[in-house]
Amino acid sequence: MSDFEERTAQQAAARIVRGLAYTTSKFTRIKDWRLAVFFYFCQLAVLVGIVASLILGKTFLALEVPIGVISSYASTPPRVRHTPGGDVGRDHHRALRQPGTSPAGERNARFHPIPRSHDPTCHRNASKSTTTENARRFASPLGDARPMKKTTREKENGARELTRSLPLRPTPTAIQDDYAFVYDSEFVYDTPLCSYLTADELVVKSTTGDLFVTTHIDHKKIYREPQDSEDLCPESPNNTPGVYKSAGAAGGFTYANGICTYQTNTNLFPVGVEEIRLNILHGYSTLSGNYDASTNPKTYIRRKGDDANYKTIEGEDIKLTVAELMEIAGVDLDETFDNQPNGVVPATGLQANGGTSTGVYPRPRLTGVRVALAINYYNYNLDDLEGSELGTSDIYAVVEVESQLAWTSRGQDVRYRSLPSDWNSPVNADGKPNGALEDMYVYGINIVVNANGVVAAFNFQLFITTIVSGLVFLGVAKNIVDFVAMNGLGVKSKLFKSFIQEEVNLEEECARFSLTALMASEFFKKKDADGSGQLDLTEIQDMLRETFNAKAEEGDKEEGVMELSDTEIASLALYILRTCDEDRDELRLEGKEKGLEDLASSSISLREFINISSPSNVTVKALKEIVELTNLDEMVEEEEAKTGQAGLSSRTGMRIKETPAEAEYPAVPEDERV
Repeated sequence: MSDFEERTAQQAAARIVRGLAYTTSKFTRIKDWRLAVFFYFCQLAVLVGIVASLILGKTFLALEVPIGVISSYASTPPRVRHTPGGDVGRDHHRALRQPGTSPAGERNARFHPIPRSHDPTCHRNASKSTTTENARRFASPLGDARPMKKTTREKENGARELTRSLPLRPTPTAIQDDYAFVYDSEFVYDTPLCSYLTADELVVKSTTGDLFVTTHIDHKKIYREPQDSEDLCPESPNNTPGVYKSAGAAGGFTYANGICTYQTNTNLFPVGVEEIRLNILHGYSTLSGNYDASTNPKTYIRRKGDDANYKTIEGEDIKLTVAELMEIAGVDLDETFDNQPNGVVPATGLQANGGTSTGVYPRPRLTGVRVALAINYYNYNLDDLEGSELGTSDIYAVVEVESQLAWTSRGQDVRYRSLPSDWNSPVNADGKPNGALEDMYVYGINIVVNANGVVAAFNFQLFITTIVSGLVFLGVAKNIVDFVAMNGLGVKSKLFKSFIQEEVNLEEECARFSLTALMASEFFKKKDADGSGQLDLTEIQDMLRETFNAKAEEGDKEEGVMELSDTEIASLALYILRTCDEDRDELRLEGKEKGLEDLASSSISLREFINISSPSNVTVKALKEIVELTNLDEMVEEEEAKTGQAGLSSRTGMRIKETPAEAEYPAVPEDERV
């Protein structure tokens, strides 16, 4: 870069810097204590809102949804000693056991046996539990869960303690008959039989962590044999499930489409389902990386819609027996839909439509039930948006249990009983069904587990944004007080409004400027001693001395204010000369502002004097341009065209005759005229 280019760049930069200016707002200060108090009150309300937004609204936190990982499985409780023939109230069978096997034979087995002394027909536990006078049907460990306050008790810390009752014991057949249910002509459920199945047979899990626990099995055994006529159907085939042709349709035999069908239906209730323990391993991670991935944080288990903690777990899997899960969900497997502990009113469409059960609701043990376990991860107490506590950054889990009464099943599970060499089963060469099969239509508790929630981390940008937003709202307080000042204080409001809302009227501004120009012109002519039409430095200093002198301080309470020294007079005169210089702004940008010599030799014209004397933003040049734009200018031009005289000369005489100037204003003395 050459020296010339460098100097040019420096001059341009200097010009830009000299042209910089700060623009601020103009405020009107109104001295009224009522408005002041109201204004400070509004500002305080805004500040309180900012603090509430930060603390209660937690707007300084950056929120994100964690990624949950769930793995679940089922297990059985540890072996509990059984004394055959002992007190049934102490005979706890907490595991599902295979009937007919000895404890010695099951020493290394996963499940313990049920003693031979137990009849496969479900009996009844006649002993008392901790919360009920008698055990419930099918020995549900829930006990008498109606109403809920009878099955739970509040601990001192506000958590609820789950009740535990005795395990399953045999039940009289008369009670089993209560479970017979006729939904309609197609779905008929006879008196159930107890089935001693293992947990492996009763629990099915999915890859997503969901679990299905069987409570009822509609077991169908079917044998089919093609025959040309019903007469050719055998009375009792080799593979018959115990059905005879002579028993007819009532006994399970039917003939249709050339097929002899022998069928039995048995409703099975698995024993000890309530004692199956469900285990859920859960964990989380975050995409932001604000928190490291972790498993099994502190977990609170609640019923949905209830803030009470039924159970608190930390550092281990969620472990709940089916009985505990049902109690938390407010479901009693052995009560009808319309008599549940949670008080939910079922839909009328769930009632039976035919037979002896018409109008009656079924029991969840028969129909199954849907249970949702929502594992939500939080921190900073984000699960309680109405709470005032901020909380900590530690992540915890809240498990909300919700139930829904509905027919819940896994559907058909058809198994064909065919020999490997029998290629005519299940369908023969003619395409007709042939052979034996069984269908295990399973109902049960469908437990859907999902993970969600919201976790947060401190975010400085959001913190600043909240503060700035609050400061913006402080301006709202000012707008409210301005409105009250202009409209709510009667006569004072009219005056306040004129100061707050300054109106600009071009014609009025031009008129005011013109009157100010008349007075400034008269004063200028008096002080222009040499009649040059210019005020020089000497004349300006003389004017200032006439105003700022010791005599001007007479009667003034403050001394030494109105009297200026010669140095101060000279400096003030230079201020006036510099301010009136119309080229000052351009010279200042170029760095060539006039110095002492230039100012001392300069002067002020009448036009410059008028412009600086007026408080208005109007100048003589602007005045001329504005006048040409008004309709008054057009009126004058029309008058000139009519009369042929310049201006309003034709009307001047009319004004003089009506109000002679000499009558109103005394003539200016000769010695004061310029």
